[in-house]
Amino acid sequence: MKRIAATGIIHTPPVPLPDGSPGDPIRARPLDNAAAAVPGGGNRLVLHRSEGADGTPNAHQAKFDRQVEAMNPDLPITVPVRITQAADDERVRADPAPLPGTDALVEEPTATNAPGRNIHYRPYEPGAVPADEPLGVHFATIDHDTAELTEWLAALLEDAARD
Repeated sequence: MKRIAATGIIHTPPVPLPDGSPGDPIRARPLDNAAAAVPGGGNRLVLHRSEGADGTPNAHQAKFDRQVEAMNPDLPITVPVRITQAADDERVRADPAPLPGTDALVEEPTATNAPGRNIHYRPYEPGAVPADEPLGVHFATIDHDTAELTEWLAALLEDAARD
């Protein structure tokens, strides 16, 4: 595995790719972003081998695909779940075309769980959440949504008490 300086480019795969199997490291370097480092961890950036959907070598994709599949939210959900999304949120986007955002990601589990109606999606329109927090709309959404979330939860608890 080739080691490169902290200022070197790690994410550009070499041409041609070295021999190896998916998951084998190609390059590594120490992580130079203290905010992203895990205390006491090895903290290295690693470029590894993988394959594209067509089976051709791709130095990025296979591990990413496995991570996305492991996080797929399209599962039967037996308890109520509430998802809140501010349209102006720059950290987590409602619709960051061309990639699916929260709007699209909510569709699958909502369809899967439609009979139980366990998914409650509360999108806030642009401008509805004031960006008065130091960290912007993403964290301001929590404060903005607290009263409505509390009402939603109280109604669930009242329904459960009647059952």
